[in-house]
Amino acid sequence: MVILNAIFNAGVRLNEGRQKPLSIDAVYHFGDENREHVEFLRQTILGSQFRDLLGKSVALHHKQFTELLPLVIADIKRRQRQGRAIFVLDQFGYADVPMSSIRTIFDNLPKAEVILTFSIDALLNYLQGEGDPAPVVSQFGVTEPFLRMWQEWKLSGQPGRAMAQRALMAQMHRYSGARFFTPFMMFSSSDNRHMMIAHLSQSQAARDKMLSVHWALKNTFRHIGRGSLFGLGFDARLTAEESLFEFGEIDRSNMRRELEEELPKLIFDLSGGGPLAFGELLVLM
Repeated sequence: MVILNAIFNAGVRLNEGRQKPLSIDAVYHFGDENREHVEFLRQTILGSQFRDLLGKSVALHHKQFTELLPLVIADIKRRQRQGRAIFVLDQFGYADVPMSSIRTIFDNLPKAEVILTFSIDALLNYLQGEGDPAPVVSQFGVTEPFLRMWQEWKLSGQPGRAMAQRALMAQMHRYSGARFFTPFMMFSSSDNRHMMIAHLSQSQAARDKMLSVHWALKNTFRHIGRGSLFGLGFDARLTAEESLFEFGEIDRSNMRRELEEELPKLIFDLSGGGPLAFGELLVLM
């Protein structure tokens, strides 16, 4: 319902002041492996202003994501050549959306964007014990070397957990096939866990738009690490204390100061003293 209302409201804003109205030709595929969830959604839509869209531009599916994905990709390809689509993959934990499926999306639909929720602390808690990783978690780069590091890091408390989170994110970026991987963290004070929401795309413009939303809302999202030149993976600065970036004015000021100090050397190193396109710089950052 959030998605349906968002597209409807976007259409309203699009036509403000226009004499000849435009329409957003959107098609929706909503899927869940629980039949009761699908039926509840069906009844909710039937009781809303979107009831007439059911069976037309709104399709409901009682399927697992991996089973549904080929059907959705085929429908997108049939309807348009550009393959523009937004996948909102709100999985329950961390195993319902394989990295291979996300790679399949970008292999077939270069203009697609993916918004993925991922229970990153639930995965780390699962890995608290010893032993080989299960196949379901090996796709995130959870190997024996990572498990050995995690056994050491977890003893340092939150800094160690933050480093493990970043290491997992770096692996997810690598295996997803996405050019841009932009993670943000949500923290639940009730169960003391972090949930990650990540935006994945092949487009710098799409990534910038997602970042602008976080700056505009300044809600409960956090970003672990600096706001300037940010790389996933190990960061020694997190061994001292957790570094949180919360999209406030202090964060903005610190980010500008860090960029002023670091960008000149980065540009020189990347360009070798010659020209460097701005778009290329953004990708390499």
